[in-house]
Amino acid sequence: MSKLTKKILIINGVVIISLLLIGGWFWYAQSQMYVKMGFAQDKFPYRVYTLQEMASMYSQEPLEN
Repeated sequence: MSKLTKKILIINGVVIISLLLIGGWFWYAQSQMYVKMGFAQDKFPYRVYTLQEMASMYSQEPLEN
């Protein structure tokens, strides 16, 4: 391989790894935002609650429960 090909491959590798890290950080930050608002579970998959689960967790009427 020539020096130019090696440089191109290294630059592409660094860019791809950087984009993966930035994307992972944004995913984690968004997941934590949903957890803080109470829209998602606080365990790893950070599954977002369905409408039925939210309705059972939070009362809809002021005098309910």
